[in-house]
Amino acid sequence: MLTNGDIVVGRAANCDGVVGAKVVARLSVPVEAREDVYKQLAREGIKVGDAIAWASKQLHIKQCAPCKARQVILNNITKQGFGETLRQIKETFRK
Repeated sequence: MLTNGDIVVGRAANCDGVVGAKVVARLSVPVEAREDVYKQLAREGIKVGDAIAWASKQLHIKQCAPCKARQVILNNITKQGFGETLRQIKETFRK
């Protein structure tokens, strides 16, 4: 589990599955705060994928077909578990 101040290293990818430069990000949100957000979303009946789609729309980020697929996958995270959710999301980046 990540904690506040942990460093996350990965690769940036666009919706076409093109992997770009190495990305390093420092996690600045405490685990407790993230868990509170998930619980509040659940209490309100809002699914994680829908919340991310809404936030992206507010930032004027256009939703492509793979993004819509990720929204559906994330909406089912409680049914299929975290590992299966990640596996399915990775598949949306493949051509």
